[in-house]
Amino acid sequence: MPDIEKINNVAVASISKLDSITFADGQKVNNQSVSLVTDNHVLIEEQVGFTNQSTITFDELEQGTYNALMFQFINIHSDDDNADFRFASTESDDYVNSTFWEMYHDEADSSSGHEYRANDDTELNDDVAQAMMARTLGSGSDEVASGYLWIYGLDNDHNLGKNWYSVFSSMSYNDYCYGQTAGGTILHDGSTTQAITGIEFTMDSGNFDGTIRLFGLAEAS
Repeated sequence: MPDIEKINNVAVASISKLDSITFADGQKVNNQSVSLVTDNHVLIEEQVGFTNQSTITFDELEQGTYNALMFQFINIHSDDDNADFRFASTESDDYVNSTFWEMYHDEADSSSGHEYRANDDTELNDDVAQAMMARTLGSGSDEVASGYLWIYGLDNDHNLGKNWYSVFSSMSYNDYCYGQTAGGTILHDGSTTQAITGIEFTMDSGNFDGTIRLFGLAEAS
């Protein structure tokens, strides 16, 4: 079917109204209201191309503005071999309950599979603040991780848990390609909830490079 260039002999590119209703902002179609989600992904803060950092912190979370946050990670690269990429709340009494699962395949095509890794879980009764997102990163130039972290339940008006979910793709120090997912809940003092004022990212050993961006996700209505 050819591309449509005209409607009733009027160039499509010139049409600014439908049924005499301005459509530039999508307010109405055929006199029916159209509800659009605006500002669905809003960049709050970014730390681009940082190098040799032990900790990267985001403390402008804009609580109350968005009901979810999304962190984007690009080419997270460790200075050490066999390093694990982790995150935590900046509040020292905020602990994490989490679970970790991965798929793997080595470059030699000699080993592949998937598994739930109980040893990489975090238990609240261990009073551990940091949760695993990507493991066994390396210092080689191609040994990087990229992915996302979503944190939900940020509305300060509700006494709810702060659930989170992450997904990463990475190349490890031992030449394995990984697809890794994790999820859990952040609780203050292991049992109660409060606002999360900041999030920090670290390796369990050494420093790291990369780019991290923080987006606020608007609530659809």
